[in-house]
Amino acid sequence: MKRIYTLLIIAFIASPSASGQGFLKKLGKKAQEISKSVLGEDEKKEAVQEEEATFDMPTEDSMYATDTHGDEASSPQAPKLGSTDPNAPRILTFALGEEQGIIDHKNGKIEITVSQTFDFEHVVPVYTTGGSGDITGVPASGKLLKADSDPYFTVRDSKGRTCVYEVVLHIRGMDRKNIRPGIKQGTLRMVNSMQGGYPDVRITYYFDNYGQQFAMIYDIGAGMICDYTNGKLIVLNAVKNTESLRKEVLNATDLRINELKSFEKELEDALKNGPKDMEHVYEIHENLDLAGKLACPFISDFEAMPEQLLARSNGRRLPGTTTIAGKPCVAFEFRDPESGMAMTYYSWKNISFGGGMKGVVYGRVESFSESVPAGIFGVPKGYRPLAEYQKEVDAITKEGDKTLRKHTEPFMNLPEMQALKEFYIEYSKELNGHGPEEEK
Repeated sequence: MKRIYTLLIIAFIASPSASGQGFLKKLGKKAQEISKSVLGEDEKKEAVQEEEATFDMPTEDSMYATDTHGDEASSPQAPKLGSTDPNAPRILTFALGEEQGIIDHKNGKIEITVSQTFDFEHVVPVYTTGGSGDITGVPASGKLLKADSDPYFTVRDSKGRTCVYEVVLHIRGMDRKNIRPGIKQGTLRMVNSMQGGYPDVRITYYFDNYGQQFAMIYDIGAGMICDYTNGKLIVLNAVKNTESLRKEVLNATDLRINELKSFEKELEDALKNGPKDMEHVYEIHENLDLAGKLACPFISDFEAMPEQLLARSNGRRLPGTTTIAGKPCVAFEFRDPESGMAMTYYSWKNISFGGGMKGVVYGRVESFSESVPAGIFGVPKGYRPLAEYQKEVDAITKEGDKTLRKHTEPFMNLPEMQALKEFYIEYSKELNGHGPEEEK
């Protein structure tokens, strides 16, 4: 059994990032991005499955469905970046005012950082090119760009050779990895709810050393623990215990198949009533770029966001403060200009204190304290390595396979089944050039 049944789920409510990555295409339409994604037009239901021996570090964009980053690179209309032709023209320098871009020819990327007072209404990129013959660039150097312009710059020579660059804009001081909470440590208890009859999801965030150590643990025991200083990630999973799994497998192989609950039903039961017939496992991954790819989900960057960028997002800082868990929180409202629907998020010292749209999708703070339990950033007591658990699961599966073969062998030897087997072998040879037993 290559996959294990996990109850690890990703938090579906998080403060949307407002860091200024991406470029001009979406700067003029950030409000539509935010409202479409957080109001449900771009909702996606993801089933999370952990593979036996693989682990792919999730990107920040995959963790934040409501992020305001430009997503052109993943768009079907996005061009292929860079050039495979070594003789293709290149952009040698790229500037926005006094700010100089960092150019990556191999990957077709130009990253440039501007100040928080940068005038997005007057963007004039200036760049130089190198190559043979006459070289043209689109958009042209020195020309004023529209607010909804694509973030791609293409240079072409007289022989038709091209090189495409994507410009990634950063706003100084607003990268999520550079924004830290205003206090050294804390424990934040949240309840996330969503319409449609879904059970509430309770989750606790822990942080220390201004967010350099971070843990996110669901009540069912799944979650993750991050050490940003050392690039270490501990993934926690809640899985069916081997004794229950053995009973299910043996019942199935003895042809006594009871009604099996779906993964969704098991998850719903666990969230409502606590996990049953479950145990907990962990995996440790080291030498990761956590800061660059997995920013702390409890950190809010709204308080560091310039008013002009808030306005471009159809957002605004509400007057006064709202007391949540004893803290004077600042409220930020984002409104869909078409429907008029609005979502409100709360922040205190760069810490997300929940919010959303009540009755639709909402995160509520149950409690907050400026302390953390001892040992919370290590492997929790009672958890065992995933590899150890998986080895037992594989043994159970192998045992069940033998039993199933034993029970089905008389049936498989019937003339009707032999005729079907012969047909399958001939069909496989015709389709693949060899029989099924010869597959490598």
